[in-house]
Amino acid sequence: MLRGYELGADDYVTKPFHMSVFQKKLAALLNRIVRQTGGDCYDDGILSVNFSGMTAELAGDPLALTPLEYRLLKIWTKNPQVVLTRQILLEKLWDIDENFVDEHALTVAVSRVRNKIEAGGQTRTRGSRRFITGQYSGAFTGG
Repeated sequence: MLRGYELGADDYVTKPFHMSVFQKKLAALLNRIVRQTGGDCYDDGILSVNFSGMTAELAGDPLALTPLEYRLLKIWTKNPQVVLTRQILLEKLWDIDENFVDEHALTVAVSRVRNKIEAGGQTRTRGSRRFITGQYSGAFTGG
């Protein structure tokens, strides 16, 4: 048992064990994994995004997004109803490798995401809200 912990185990089950105990332990482990990874997906019934798999669907139709667009959507979905200024978005988009995103690239990316998820000028809504709300001040609200 000690050797198992040394090799990275954080739990164990002794034999014989009841199947119900094993199922509960497995369910708890899977829930912990989802919590730790932050559930790297978003789904509101219309827009579905798997950020780690870089796949997206809008009303069941595949959606082609660039890596920058995925990163933008992830920021908005992780911060629903929060006003994110251009400066905040630029800081969050500047990655660990110091790949810089300038204001023009941000403006273009926001426009492209809007065009893709609010197809053809017809806003796809959840209730009466838009996916992305932009203010003239350059701040955006997602969710």
